[in-house]
Amino acid sequence: LDWLCWVGPDLDPVALWRVKMGNLRAMITNFTSVGVERVVIAGALFDLGEREMVAAAVEPADLQVVRLEVPSHQALDRIRRRDVGRELAELLHDSPAVASAVYSAGVEDSSVPNHDGVPIEAAAQEVLTTVGW
Repeated sequence: LDWLCWVGPDLDPVALWRVKMGNLRAMITNFTSVGVERVVIAGALFDLGEREMVAAAVEPADLQVVRLEVPSHQALDRIRRRDVGRELAELLHDSPAVASAVYSAGVEDSSVPNHDGVPIEAAAQEVLTTVGW
């Protein structure tokens, strides 16, 4: 979800969510207009209000939220392999607080473990199985 609101100059959080949800609605409309029936969206939700906004953006689809459970050291390793520079430093700094906030929010319908040694592809398949796809 975060890539849907990469804009500048910096916007306040309310404006960022408006941009993000507008872009998500547009994507869902475009996908469904050509027959796409299922979409997987990745991102962190921090409270029920955010979940409700995403649910409204994907209507009439039924939103199912699955939390991917990843040990902190594994999440940090993935961030180090993926990001660089200032973005990397910010993500490494913020990661523990983000993980705690997502866990505490409890907005998920289910969760899927992705622990050491489990390929991400296997976790993805488990997510699909969990939501009945």
